[in-house]
Amino acid sequence: MISILLTAWKEEKTVGKAIECLIKKEYSGIPDDFELLLVAPDQETADAAFLKVKELGIENKYTYVKDNSEGKPRALNMLFEMAKGDTLILTDGEVFLEQNAVAELLRVLNSDKTLGGVSGRPIAVNQKSESIYGYWAHMQADAVHRMRIDKNKKDIKFFPISGYIMAVKNLHFNFPPELFLDDAYLSYIIYNSGYQIGYAEAAKVQVKYPTSWDDFIKQKFRSLIGFEQLYKYEIIRPETKSRSFWQEVAYFWFPIKYAKNLKELIWSLMYYPVRLYLWVRNRAGRDLVRNAKSIRDVYVRTETTK
Repeated sequence: MISILLTAWKEEKTVGKAIECLIKKEYSGIPDDFELLLVAPDQETADAAFLKVKELGIENKYTYVKDNSEGKPRALNMLFEMAKGDTLILTDGEVFLEQNAVAELLRVLNSDKTLGGVSGRPIAVNQKSESIYGYWAHMQADAVHRMRIDKNKKDIKFFPISGYIMAVKNLHFNFPPELFLDDAYLSYIIYNSGYQIGYAEAAKVQVKYPTSWDDFIKQKFRSLIGFEQLYKYEIIRPETKSRSFWQEVAYFWFPIKYAKNLKELIWSLMYYPVRLYLWVRNRAGRDLVRNAKSIRDVYVRTETTK
């Protein structure tokens, strides 16, 4: 059985389409034997989800869980305890899987017994030429795509799985309640359990990236301090470090090579001081992670990605 774990919060406008992209067999390629588990704290999202479930006629395969607004890790733990499937598909109520994404995830996962998890490929839906943030969204998504392809060719197949779209073996996960990066933590747990990570580049998911400076910085800073938190949990092995100065250097020229015209070249060049700023700011983030009593002390929601 396949268990689909869908997390949502204040996503009543998008959760219906997200469910349809997952559940319509002729579109997603999902097998007949599946269950859909949704966790959300707000009634508006729950109502919108049930309307779509009823429309698709899958009420007998659907379970809604109301969480207590204590963060995504606790919400996911509730779903992990309930999931009956040998394979879990995790995604969010704000993103839309492209055609055959589910089939591609499962094909890659089932093609190699050494794989414990498979990441799909996020695709930026922002207009690339509209603003610097749209351009950066496409550049970053394509840079991560290139990194995952390069990593997937190596003997040690490890990289953090995308939280937007993944399929993993049901290893009965349990997340620390104050966890920031559930997708990265899950990736390390899979690897530390003796499995490797695969990449299903044909399993695409449409993602809206930040469209303002404030949200761009919030998202990046959250990611950086989230990786600092993982060291606190002592799950990162030397061969699986995915954030380091030397890995940044390896893709140093990517933004310049990515540019196709003068405007894009200027936007690429502007990205370098931003990355430097984030790395410097990350040092302050280490103290925030160490001293935070709750995830609410440092968690910030990015509104322009909704």
